[in-house]
Amino acid sequence: MVSAYLTNRAAGAGTEWAWPEGVVPILTRGCGMYACVDCHSDEGTVLLFEPNPGDPDSAWFIDSPSLAQWFERYLDDTGWWVAAEEGEDVDDMPLWTLA
Repeated sequence: MVSAYLTNRAAGAGTEWAWPEGVVPILTRGCGMYACVDCHSDEGTVLLFEPNPGDPDSAWFIDSPSLAQWFERYLDDTGWWVAAEEGEDVDDMPLWTLA
């Protein structure tokens, strides 16, 4: 995790794709997508980084308000990815912006 965080921070430094400080990737979802924890939030908000549309202003989504809830959904296989695998639209995830 630390290595991925440091690599992402270095790779985007000084660009519009700069990786936010304190946002640690915890799971790769393939195709450049990551589940990440916002370590600045008290509950450990889990974010989805989805860069594939190519717009850095709309690449970050709130996956779960807390790490605990995200783990529950992950273990129960009830997260957004289940709907996405079944072909459902998951565009209703709220965007996350750096505070």
